[in-house]
Amino acid sequence: MTETSDPNLKKGSGKFSFVNGDTYDGDYALHLINGTLVKNGEGVYVTNDFNTYSAKWENDNFAEEDVFIQFNNGTRYNGGINTNGQMSGKGTYYFPDDSSINAIWYENKPVSDITYQDSFGYVWIVKTISDDTIYFMANNHFWTEICRPTMSDEVLEQSSLSNLSNSPL
Repeated sequence: MTETSDPNLKKGSGKFSFVNGDTYDGDYALHLINGTLVKNGEGVYVTNDFNTYSAKWENDNFAEEDVFIQFNNGTRYNGGINTNGQMSGKGTYYFPDDSSINAIWYENKPVSDITYQDSFGYVWIVKTISDDTIYFMANNHFWTEICRPTMSDEVLEQSSLSNLSNSPL
């Protein structure tokens, strides 16, 4: 444990287990007067259902917007996050098959600069967007030069946005 300018605050690094089964491994601050221990600095927090948050912390909150989250369902997110723990700002959400959505996010929903990369590496751009559905159009010379555009070739529907907004955070 290291001394700080506040004699009632001690900083250190360690691993902690909580009553609910969550764990934290990283830097912390111990407030001697009120007896509280808070995440403070670099660390990894794992919930009892195995969602993992790798971040820089300050007084038990995300200190920076750039966070890496590995969800227990095989999805992951790397990017901005707001004070409520929601995807916010620039970030990429990865599905279990390694397809991904790169976007500007607001409260767990992609809202602008949205691209979808499928598991084969093909990039799709947004054609239209609504509250719960995004329609993508191929942005690949293979699709646009040798395929006759039909509704099935031209548009990919990603209708699981409601699942993203319900991701555990």
